[in-house]
Amino acid sequence: EGLFLYISPACQPLLGYSPEELVGKNIYTLLHPQDFKALKIADLHPKDSVSPLHYRLRHKNGEYIWLETTRRIDRDAETHRVREIVTTSRDITRRKLAEQELRQSEACIRSMYKVTSSAQLSFEERLQGLLALARLRLDLSIGIFSRIDGDRFEVIEAQSPNQAITKGDLFS
Repeated sequence: EGLFLYISPACQPLLGYSPEELVGKNIYTLLHPQDFKALKIADLHPKDSVSPLHYRLRHKNGEYIWLETTRRIDRDAETHRVREIVTTSRDITRRKLAEQELRQSEACIRSMYKVTSSAQLSFEERLQGLLALARLRLDLSIGIFSRIDGDRFEVIEAQSPNQAITKGDLFS
């Protein structure tokens, strides 16, 4: 049913709630909407030995944190029906954020490879493609490839709003 029957005091640093605030509450009221279906399926088909579950719960401050939960099923000796599920959870938010950053970096590298290895693109088109990728990845409004010689700054390729900076511009 998803009701908390007992909560360790360790929940307070993890979720911000005291045990008294969570006992009797349904876990699904704290669950991230995108994780509802996966957790519901795991609860409908509990196995005595199951891989850890990964899902997000809403912290008392309103932010969602990623949890990894392992569980032990307590069954009735005669009927084998589930009486309760004892869980242990830990915060894996930093790991999930690092995994997401890694996926984004890998996608960026693949995109850069496609641009730089494309035989159909001219050198200038490749530079423009790399600038566009860098601006998108770094959330920049201006992208510049330049050459600096002493106190002279020459724009080799550029992308900027209203063409404020263009190829060939010189600054000293």
